[in-house]
Amino acid sequence: MLVLVLAAFTWLFYQNAWTGDDPYVTFRSVDNWVRGWGITWNTGERVQAYTHPLWMLVLSACYFFTREAFFTPLAISYVIDIALLVLLFRALKKEPLRFAALSLLLVSSKAFVDYSSSGLENPLSHLLAVLYFAPYLFGDPPRTLTRFRNDVLLASLAFITRTDTIVFYAPMLGYSLFLALKEYRARAVVAVLQGAVPAILWYGFATIYYGFPLPNTAYSKLNGGRLDVPFFHKNAFAYFQNSFEWDPPTLILIALGCAAGIYAVVRRPRIGPVPLTIAGVVLYLGYVVRIGGDYMSGRFFALPLLLAMMVLVAVVPDRRLTMEAAVVAFVLAFAGPRPPVLASGLNDHGGVGIERTGIRDERGGYHGYSDLSTVVARRDWTFGRADARKLNLHGPTKTVVIWGAIGHFGYENGPETHDVDFIGLSDALVARIPVPDVMERWGRGHLFRTLPEGYIESIEAGENLIVDPSLHEVYDKLLIITTGPIWRASRFRAVWEMNTGKYRKQITEYGDRNVH
Repeated sequence: MLVLVLAAFTWLFYQNAWTGDDPYVTFRSVDNWVRGWGITWNTGERVQAYTHPLWMLVLSACYFFTREAFFTPLAISYVIDIALLVLLFRALKKEPLRFAALSLLLVSSKAFVDYSSSGLENPLSHLLAVLYFAPYLFGDPPRTLTRFRNDVLLASLAFITRTDTIVFYAPMLGYSLFLALKEYRARAVVAVLQGAVPAILWYGFATIYYGFPLPNTAYSKLNGGRLDVPFFHKNAFAYFQNSFEWDPPTLILIALGCAAGIYAVVRRPRIGPVPLTIAGVVLYLGYVVRIGGDYMSGRFFALPLLLAMMVLVAVVPDRRLTMEAAVVAFVLAFAGPRPPVLASGLNDHGGVGIERTGIRDERGGYHGYSDLSTVVARRDWTFGRADARKLNLHGPTKTVVIWGAIGHFGYENGPETHDVDFIGLSDALVARIPVPDVMERWGRGHLFRTLPEGYIESIEAGENLIVDPSLHEVYDKLLIITTGPIWRASRFRAVWEMNTGKYRKQITEYGDRNVH
């Protein structure tokens, strides 16, 4: 059964594997680091343009040897996906039919299949979730102090893989902490600190090296920390509707998994892994509603689907019923416009549209350009290779380039250019420029800014020439933080002031005068 599932998944992975634009935002930083210029977007300027530190470190370890940014992330993703399936098989090894059903349920989801590759951190998030939840859902491990410490460690690793996935772990981890404190008291606190070491080390490093604990993208997408929107963001419902139309099984299966878990809890009320896992899934879906979804169709539903299907397989006692549900879900996948099992050839996603809200079929949008089957068919073995670029780092000045979709563009330009991003994902100053009408302009999770007068001249001249006096003062501090010597007392003072909101007034003044 395992061999059959792995063979089928390998074929499905090959037909659907792809990389988008966003992973190359990370790869430009990785390339700079491997070449000795630090984990930076623009050389000489410390800005954390990527959102997934642990994934970045995994990519960097492999990129150091390959110097290649297309096959490398796909190979890593494939190995992680296979490890995930093997772990699920081991957890269900006494019931191979349940494993087959679970596998079929997962690959019925376009969201899960699409983001089993993509170059983003999803496969690593999925693997960590299986390592954490599977022993509880498919077994009954003893709640020892060592187990609790390991649980905190896995949650900590998930947290630095993608920060918002901690929502899934919070209910189970909170309950485990309650039990551990009750039984082990002070030793439980020590276990928490030991397990949280990866998160403590990373956020400590980020605060010292970059000057800010969070990725620059967080400040950009949250309007510099001043995002004021209702709890129910209007575009979130479009995101859910889009998933239902383009990928029918995913939301239906998530609802079915949650319903099956709730029914099992009602029949046998107790606090345990099933209700706590469901609570995490529901909380995360609420979070998706809060932030307005994403512009990548289905991306935020892949991990909820995985956990909901693990719950479904764990609580439904009839193995044949589980398999029948899996077959129905697989058939239902064909009702969508682009079922993963039919992906083949170079033109199966031609003419992909983008919804008026900005939601798009991200894998389909890159099919025919940066999907595995197309690149192999073209025999373009240099796609994504750093050594295929012309590097000229010895000129008198760097070329300043203004661009929005910065991933492929920035990586292909290489470190000889200073890329200015008017969305602010990779630019510390632009990320903090206020944006009016956030509700109207935030549908895809990106906010577009107008570059301040004198900013490009400042970069070219290597000194602060920004005209607006309020923003001029802010930029002075950001230059100290992002380009000054790391271990200066004046820099740490600037880091403290920026992170505690001392210059929020100046940014607001600039916005009032210049942003319309």
